[in-house]
Amino acid sequence: MSILANSHNSWDSWTKRLFERIENDEDINQNSSEDVSTTSSNSNLKNSIANEKTTFIVGHDVCILSSVNTIIQTTTIRILSLPGLARAHKQPCIQLLRPSLPFATSFMVLNSTSKLLAVAGKYHVAVVILPPAIRSATTPNLAHDVKIHNIGEIYHADDTSPVVKMLWHPLSFNKSHLMVLTADGLLRMYDVSTDPNEPEQIVCFSDQSAFGPSSALKIARSPTSKKKSSSSNGGSGGVFGIDIDEREAVSFSLGCGDDGGDGFAGKLSSVGDGDTSEFIGWNALSVYGVMKNGDLFAFCPFVPLKSVWSLKALNNLKSLTDNQWKSCNQSDEASERRFYWKSRWLDEAIENVNEQQRESNQLPNDTIVLTVSKSPWTKRLLTRQGPIAVISNDSNLETHDFASDLTVVSVGSIVALAISKESGVVDILIQVSSPTADWALQEKLVSSSSHENESPLFVKYEEIELFAPDYQSPAAGQIKFIRDPKYSDAIYAKHYQGVSLISFHPWIKELLKAKELETSTALTDLFGSKHVDSDVQCLIDICESDKSTDGVESFAIVNDLLLGYGFIAKTVNGKSLGHSLTLRSQTLTEQISTNPKSSPSSPAAATRTLKIVAYTPEITTHFEMPRVLEKSQPIIITNEKPGADDTPLDEKLLRTLTSKIVDIRNDIAAIKEAGSFVQNRVEDVQSEALLQHKAICSYVDVLDGEVMERAERIRKRAAKMKVRQDAINARVDAILQFAMDATQPELNEAEREFFAEVRDMASRVRSILKPRLGQVSKQKQILMNQARAIIGSDGTLATLSNEICDTSSISFGNSQLGKINDALKNEYKLLTETWKKAEDV
Repeated sequence: MSILANSHNSWDSWTKRLFERIENDEDINQNSSEDVSTTSSNSNLKNSIANEKTTFIVGHDVCILSSVNTIIQTTTIRILSLPGLARAHKQPCIQLLRPSLPFATSFMVLNSTSKLLAVAGKYHVAVVILPPAIRSATTPNLAHDVKIHNIGEIYHADDTSPVVKMLWHPLSFNKSHLMVLTADGLLRMYDVSTDPNEPEQIVCFSDQSAFGPSSALKIARSPTSKKKSSSSNGGSGGVFGIDIDEREAVSFSLGCGDDGGDGFAGKLSSVGDGDTSEFIGWNALSVYGVMKNGDLFAFCPFVPLKSVWSLKALNNLKSLTDNQWKSCNQSDEASERRFYWKSRWLDEAIENVNEQQRESNQLPNDTIVLTVSKSPWTKRLLTRQGPIAVISNDSNLETHDFASDLTVVSVGSIVALAISKESGVVDILIQVSSPTADWALQEKLVSSSSHENESPLFVKYEEIELFAPDYQSPAAGQIKFIRDPKYSDAIYAKHYQGVSLISFHPWIKELLKAKELETSTALTDLFGSKHVDSDVQCLIDICESDKSTDGVESFAIVNDLLLGYGFIAKTVNGKSLGHSLTLRSQTLTEQISTNPKSSPSSPAAATRTLKIVAYTPEITTHFEMPRVLEKSQPIIITNEKPGADDTPLDEKLLRTLTSKIVDIRNDIAAIKEAGSFVQNRVEDVQSEALLQHKAICSYVDVLDGEVMERAERIRKRAAKMKVRQDAINARVDAILQFAMDATQPELNEAEREFFAEVRDMASRVRSILKPRLGQVSKQKQILMNQARAIIGSDGTLATLSNEICDTSSISFGNSQLGKINDALKNEYKLLTETWKKAEDV
């Protein structure tokens, strides 16, 4: 066995620990005293390798192991946390999940949140809910109780149609929509969060002419009828029809990508105003299926009823539909009905989005959540589009070459299909026209001429031969595709002779350049004389002598910040492989787009091309000070005594001076050499500084040019939006004022006469009472002045003479004055209240 990959020390270290944990399973052995189940979960995996078939898949931060006991046909699932493997001092533990699944697992699919694990057997489907505490556990535990939901117990049971492929829909709002394809061509979509038993939507890739579109749901909901058909036609487990090759489905794939990394809501949300360079039309809402004989079919739109959408993409689809309707034959009744249902579907979606934004009272956002009403569309089945036409230059087509798998690759506006064949060949098809939304119409309204113009079309770009077929091997020809989580234009093909990497990057890059030039010559040369092949590399190659025992059973790509980028694999005989993969070299000019997606604001900006200078450090070594410069120089002692010149020099002193002079000369030569070395280093640093300065200047040019222009456009747009919002607010205020004025009560003739009479009475009361109140006020003021004169300015009787008035007369005067004052106050109060009442009336 040979492996073509770049090994790395850190990668080898954590993969070694991973395989040691898988093989030894120390965490389960530490708790082997606890009775979990009757299976071999308490025994060492290395000892039970003969009775168990272990496979694995890798998610965002977990590795999920599936051990199938071949004797009792049960499946044990274990989970291992991957981030702990990147740290050498930590030993993550394998967590066991219980209960075990009562069927043998064929393959597993993990959703994007790593919380739902879909497990499929030959006939059964189940979903395991993975709590976060289990995925991040670092202490050994024997078993964890988890919830397991059986999916479609009526449709996926013993002796029904075998399960072919499963995928989680990437546009699902809750990431809980599971798509299950069975060999009879039925594709069911389940919303696990609401109803795991009944599918939300059903489409059929196989030939429906035998039973008609109206009875498709009846056949889908009647597994007993399949059993009878199976026994009558001689098929095994879910029969298809007269020609089993035409009605047996082998795989399906989504137009937006199976992983959704560059899907409908993510990629198209970055499309600017008026820019359609990455717009792929209805293809983002389509699903493709391939039959065993190689026929391609499509359904559109096939999306969850509650999904994540892009508002700009919806508006682009609406504009595309309107333009197509203007350019087509409007006299055709069938075309008119098709465009009517498209427009109605889009109008309902856009109105739903606008209503949600009005109710949520939030700022407008491109990524929105859409809930499509189910009732108007359940009565109409989606139309099966196909067999899709494929243009090919190969005249010698093999009629007995069966298909085995299908995947869609979407990069920018380029959509390609990869179809694997049992002969070891992978066909690469490029999309010319995408599917469009289509529902089943009445037979008398169907017009073949108008329908052919809207049918999808592909052209065969190349044919890749991975291996020579060996029809004696039972696993020969079964090529399965694995998507690369890092690069959307690369796939991995797993087959019985190993694993191959297929990269479409070389010709997709040239095709994008040809589309930018908008010349037919460049496209013709790409398919002719200047044909660019895909980059094919063999990662794992099974030797000829090992084919009887070896074979890649599990293969997964790991893309993590801590763990790195590489693959791990396991062969049939239990051998584990793990190596890092080489990242693509990418300069800053490729990372940053030099052409702005929005239209430039000035002609000068349209002709200017800003480029980022790629800065690559030329100084890769650290500077070390020459040792001779750190050495202490010798001290020369001179004889300054009087008469020293007459003193003869002996031979010993001469030898000492000679050795010192030689050392000094050597040091001087070393210092000169060190000086030249330092000078060269200084020159290198200066040149490095110039390179950095050029790179910084290029960044400054981009910031001052393109970025500042975009910021200015955004600022002007915000100012216009503010003015527009103020105008809208003023209009709303005017409408509210008009509404308030329009809703004021109107009085009838009798009410008007009554209010006029009341006003007249009030004026008369005022005219009569006003002079009387003035007179009473003057009288009160006179009496108050007299009372003050009698009592005194200080409010006491101290001013009266004790000789004239005795005590009784004084007491009588005080009491009498108080009575008078109270009477006046009461009269004044009554008059004041009367005046106020008159004014109120």
